[in-house]
Amino acid sequence: MTARRTYPLVELDRRVEPHGDPLKGYLVAANEAVVVIHVLDEGYRLDGYNAFRRDTVDALDELAADAPRRAVIEAALRLRRQRPRPPRGLDVTSMRTVLLTASATHDLVAIHQEQLDAEICEIGRVRLSTARSYVIDPIDPGARWEHPPRRYRFADVTRVDFGNAYERVLAQVATAWGHPRPSDRPRPR
Repeated sequence: MTARRTYPLVELDRRVEPHGDPLKGYLVAANEAVVVIHVLDEGYRLDGYNAFRRDTVDALDELAADAPRRAVIEAALRLRRQRPRPPRGLDVTSMRTVLLTASATHDLVAIHQEQLDAEICEIGRVRLSTARSYVIDPIDPGARWEHPPRRYRFADVTRVDFGNAYERVLAQVATAWGHPRPSDRPRPR
């Protein structure tokens, strides 16, 4: 029988996120380029992943073992039979590989370019890429695909979110309402 791997419960601070409290989650991957947490939401549920460009992370601190919240968090996860784990198939070599592998394994990803504009993120599906840029089919908050596709530089990506409840429901509603992804639509002849 193999022992289960444990992941540290951390609080993560970033100056590019102007909205207060540190993010909480379990540190499931980290290297010189990328930090990935299994996100802990406000209701103490695991809800998808956030991957950050390492140079945008200002502080990464493990929650103390004797912190009162920690016992409640761990009990809540046990009751829900949730446990932190790294995302399957995610390549954390760089933000480029994170974005491409997350997009290949999840219906939607949220892409942040906070050093260009901290208030905006683009949600969609990566359609194609080159060594320096990618093209995304964006989706709006009303679950409608936007046109035309948009091109961005990998160098500007500071954060990628994927596998969370919001992105999953947005993809499900778009499908249920008959809004196929633009790259999935039949081409006119």
